[in-house]
Amino acid sequence: VNIAPIFADLKPKLPANVEPFTRFKLNSSAISELPANVFSGVPFAKMHIQNAYALKRVHRLAFNGTERTVQVINFSNSPVSEVVVGDWDLFGAIRLVNGLRDLVMSTTALTSLPSMAISNLPKLSTVEILYHRIQPVATNAFHNLPSLQSIAIRYGRLEFREHAFTVGRSPNSRPLQILFPDESLSDNSFTKAVFDGIGRPATISLDANSVSHLDKTVFNSFLAENSFNTVYDRTFNCSDTQNNWVSDKYHKVCVCIVGYNGNHARIQSYENITTAGCGVGRRGSLMDNKCFTYHPNSNTMFAGIQNGRVVQKGEQPWAVFITDLKNGHCGANCAVTDIRVYPGLTNQSFTSHPYYTGGQYFITSEFETNQLKTYDLALIRLNTTIPLDGTSGSSGINSICLPEEMAVNEAEEYVQLVGFGNDNDNGTGAGIQRIGFAKLMKAVADNTYGQNYGFAAQRIPFPSGSG
Repeated sequence: VNIAPIFADLKPKLPANVEPFTRFKLNSSAISELPANVFSGVPFAKMHIQNAYALKRVHRLAFNGTERTVQVINFSNSPVSEVVVGDWDLFGAIRLVNGLRDLVMSTTALTSLPSMAISNLPKLSTVEILYHRIQPVATNAFHNLPSLQSIAIRYGRLEFREHAFTVGRSPNSRPLQILFPDESLSDNSFTKAVFDGIGRPATISLDANSVSHLDKTVFNSFLAENSFNTVYDRTFNCSDTQNNWVSDKYHKVCVCIVGYNGNHARIQSYENITTAGCGVGRRGSLMDNKCFTYHPNSNTMFAGIQNGRVVQKGEQPWAVFITDLKNGHCGANCAVTDIRVYPGLTNQSFTSHPYYTGGQYFITSEFETNQLKTYDLALIRLNTTIPLDGTSGSSGINSICLPEEMAVNEAEEYVQLVGFGNDNDNGTGAGIQRIGFAKLMKAVADNTYGQNYGFAAQRIPFPSGSG
């Protein structure tokens, strides 16, 4: 079946300035090829070519005339391949779609990603490659992609050559995420320097894959290349001697997230503050110290903020005490005035402690409308900056490192809590800053309704709780 005459007949009937059609969906086992100019310039926004079981080749000019309007291309359950025969060139056709933003290749006949396969696409944002045995992903397979945000490769057997991800710089310094979320890797998947030359900050997520250790020849130069480069591995084992190079060089980060605290990156507007100090109090133990080996095994050794241990000055330098006044007595929807932020305060009775005023605040719309506790979050914009003095200063004020967006605690890990809680279950002793712990657990075992993770804490009477 040749679908080209259908579009050749349709094109002259359309107005010259016609808006792109939302979607073209090809679901036919009678079509074996997409020839040149098959769409005759009829514009589409999305191309979904799915279950085209006979489709084996695509001409490099197949999308000619609609290359500026197509934003999504999805080849699924269709036996197209990377093999080039004359002008029949799948990736050549894709590279000409200069408006492309999202590319999905799922269960096709791909067996490799050649050099420059996915390249020179200025707007490409996401790439998903699913259910393939790709051996190899060649050098420069992903090249010159300034808008690329994520590459997800899952459900398959993979081998990567050196410098496979030379995506280059992003005009807005956008970091790149390279995701291997499922069992698609082995110790032989990566060759030396595969992640070198990315050209911008990047996070590699190995998740719970079958890589037993981080090969120094693969990851050392990647971590050293950019201070914000990160490797996320839920199964990383600090006690494995093959990982000694990680714990020796990046000794503060011998945990599931490898990269951030171990490197020294400066925080904007604070030249004397680096990430070497953020997230760590002057008197506090590193929370990631040797992968929590200093913690007792028993959950009962951890209290929450209530019944928690009293915090010393500088131990939790990112904690603040916030007060506000409401204009009237109209409940949660009242306008808030006179917001005061007290950084470094450890006891609310210290009335002379310096504070900073908030000019604006931003509440999540879900909480503002429905008062849902799940969305009880807000941001405050201060009228002046807070002078941070680092872990050696006198004010007890410092920054905090936040985790990466995809750094999910699925293994019931502990988190540190700080707040102005009571010193016993009777509700007395409030107003003094205390430290405690909680354990991250799945709220719903099968992730029903997207309820991935919730807090669970076990508390025991002070002072035998957290220590």
